[in-house]
Amino acid sequence: MFQTSVKGVLYWAVKSRIDPRLIAYIGFNNSALFGFDPLKNLRSFATPRSWEAVHKILQSPLPQNLLFEAVAGAVGEDAAIDFLGYCKIMDHLPDVDAILRGEECEAPSELSTLYALSNVLVSRLLQTPSEEALSHVLRYSLKLKNEFAVLIVQDLQTQGVAMEHLDAFGEWVEAYAYLL
Repeated sequence: MFQTSVKGVLYWAVKSRIDPRLIAYIGFNNSALFGFDPLKNLRSFATPRSWEAVHKILQSPLPQNLLFEAVAGAVGEDAAIDFLGYCKIMDHLPDVDAILRGEECEAPSELSTLYALSNVLVSRLLQTPSEEALSHVLRYSLKLKNEFAVLIVQDLQTQGVAMEHLDAFGEWVEAYAYLL
């Protein structure tokens, strides 16, 4: 029997360049990955494949006023409401491009925003790898709550990103050695 784990799906999603909003959402709300309830007679429910369909919907030129119906058709109404609400959280993220350039940016304090930001930063670094941007993200992560700084580094290392040779990683290790 084939088993799918949230961790495995997230790894695949990052490698496959799935929309960072989806990766952040599933990472934040693991239970949203699978939404089948045999006691309910639903036409649509959340599965890894239906979330991939949502990725394709998000990449399409679909008018905004049809987005909810399209997403709900793929993963069900409850999941669509929750996911699209989470996307609104993403609107409050600091400027990710500015962080990647090393510009000064405030660090959010809201947990859902921190989780979204962590996933978006990892996704962007994997899509356009750069040692300079990686160094900027490592330094920026020093402003975040500890668990999110560690999450960023763990996610990058899981994806095979080498950072041990960077001065910024040395600074990061010095700051978080007690957590490792």
